Amino acid sequence: MKKKVLKRNGTVVNFEKGILERSLRRSGAPHDLAQTIAADIEKGMADGDSTDMVYKEAFEILNERAKNVAMQYSLKKALFNLGPTGFPFERFVSEIFKRKGYATATNVHVKGHCITHEVDVLTTEPERIAMEVKFHNDMHTRTDVKSVLYIKARFDDLTSRTAGMFSKRKGAVDKCILITNTKFTRSAITYADCAGVSLLGWGYPYSNNLQTCIQEVDAHPITCLPSLSQSAARDLFSEDVVTCRGLLEREDLLSNMQNADTIAAEAEMLCTPSGRR
Repeated sequence: MKKKVLKRNGTVVNFEKGILERSLRRSGAPHDLAQTIAADIEKGMADGDSTDMVYKEAFEILNERAKNVAMQYSLKKALFNLGPTGFPFERFVSEIFKRKGYATATNVHVKGHCITHEVDVLTTEPERIAMEVKFHNDMHTRTDVKSVLYIKARFDDLTSRTAGMFSKRKGAVDKCILITNTKFTRSAITYADCAGVSLLGWGYPYSNNLQTCIQEVDAHPITCLPSLSQSAARDLFSEDVVTCRGLLEREDLLSNMQNADTIAAEAEMLCTPSGRR
């Protein structure tokens, strides 16, 4: 008989070892290691243990046997630890696109066709992209269709023509993207696809989502680092440091931190091919 596991929403479901294995392998764990960890977790867990407890156990085992994989495995949780405010996540999104080759700015006021809008992240080169960034403190809170409906109206104002019908002048921006650290509801995706709203979130789109963008440009959040405390992370947020690579580039801050050598080694591990999937 399968053991039961308690999800964060209060429902009780069968523990599926295969789901845990796939999660570990997506983080870069070798097949044999993923199988071993999943089997050990299943054997040692009590019936009714929470999914949070299962994650914690898996992370601790990974951190002992393959620290680089453990830091990748903690990526989803690390994004939520950029809170509780949304500003560090906005800075983080800005850093992702900066490392993709864009010129970026945060909290910019942009005049649309009708009114002026505050844009969370704006790129100016090589194209003008307005980004609405929605941060959630709970990883189980999905960005729903109401957010997309609201953003669609703002996007229409920013991308509409700002002069008469004979003018070739375009809108204030070339395109817009709604970005979140969680998943989107099915209705949000359906409406966005129909209405032409670009979305970027956890696991969406399938082949070019938030986590693949992070790995593509080595923009891992500093909250992935096991040796970095939350208070130290908040201090770094105040210095506009939100990524591991950004931390390595600030030797003035890194050199004054406790466990500086360990933190630097962990950051280097995530910023090299051997530390990524």
